[in-house]
Amino acid sequence: RQLIEFNCCLAYGTLSDPQNTDKTATEIKASKQRSYTMVSDTQMALQDALEDLVYAMEFWASLYGLIPAGNNYEVSFDWDDSIVVDAEAERQTDRQDVAMGVMSLVEYRAKWYGETPDEAAKNLPEPALTEE
Repeated sequence: RQLIEFNCCLAYGTLSDPQNTDKTATEIKASKQRSYTMVSDTQMALQDALEDLVYAMEFWASLYGLIPAGNNYEVSFDWDDSIVVDAEAERQTDRQDVAMGVMSLVEYRAKWYGETPDEAAKNLPEPALTEE
């Protein structure tokens, strides 16, 4: 099974029992990186195919007058890279960046709460007033 995993660019333990083999940290990291690369390449191939499909649909729909000629369209993709990146570790790093002042609270909210910068600014807590 490990040979299949290696040849298919999958991380060790995807098909096989990860407890059955002794791997060094370097081998595990290389295995995960190989798997990440395979997934990223697959995502990019899928993205190219979907973009070509949307282009073809727009072409034929315009040709047969189903949509106005010169119709503008937009395709966007947001691929999650959670195979390699630990979201909680990234969030903790962003919190440290906010504490150091290299990332604003607006940026943090926009990134982690899916808000626009304007929404994030409106949703910031009011600063506590100190009594003097």
